[in-house]
Amino acid sequence: MFFILSKLLLCLTKPFIWILVLFVVGYFFKKWKYAKKAIGLSLIFLFFFSNSVIQLEFSRLWEVQGKKIETLGTYDCALVLTGMASYNNDLNRLELNQKGDRIWQAMDLYRRGKVKKIMISGDSGHLTDKGLHEAQQLAVVAQRSGIPKEDLIVESKSQNTYQNALESAKIIKSKHKDWKKILLVTSSTHMRRSLACFKKQGINCTPFSTNLDTGPTRGYFFEQYLVPNIGALEAWENITKEWTGFVMYKLMGYL
Repeated sequence: MFFILSKLLLCLTKPFIWILVLFVVGYFFKKWKYAKKAIGLSLIFLFFFSNSVIQLEFSRLWEVQGKKIETLGTYDCALVLTGMASYNNDLNRLELNQKGDRIWQAMDLYRRGKVKKIMISGDSGHLTDKGLHEAQQLAVVAQRSGIPKEDLIVESKSQNTYQNALESAKIIKSKHKDWKKILLVTSSTHMRRSLACFKKQGINCTPFSTNLDTGPTRGYFFEQYLVPNIGALEAWENITKEWTGFVMYKLMGYL
């Protein structure tokens, strides 16, 4: 039930929805004394949430910053969280989205001797079966790319971050009690909630953030201050999703 409710709530966390609702209310209820204010507020929101500099500075506050691979020691496992792919049923193949950096970085860590195993956690986050069984399918791709099958561990029951931690912890505690150092691999905006979920399950991980929006160095272009960017709106969806998820998980006792 929580999984279904969280999917419905997700729609309400998108800034674009807020902008659209305010504009529609202001436009179609012209006799309402607050109509002009609603339209004005929608325009203010549109500028705020489409401004690259504002978005990047908020991302900077929330993201867990990345690490150079060269600075890492050796870890027992890179624990990779899914949520980076969709399945093309017409072509029968897995297709990565912008979060696909997670699996790429994990494979690079393995090839460079920084991790001994790769564990992939997560099945599908869809409410209905769309052919996606992400951990299993990613493991097949990893094998084709040269990662030995014996060094790949699949957790294919979980559908969200809480379940990632819960189901992965069961496997680690039952089959890999000797693991002392685990590198958690997920997107930078998703890392805070993920670390907290694993810690709640008694699994302490070292973060390895991927597909970062920001870094230690600021280098904005002039147009980023003034020209609206649809990409900023999309990035805000990730930020508000994580903020909402963190609060809801805290209330549910998952953190």
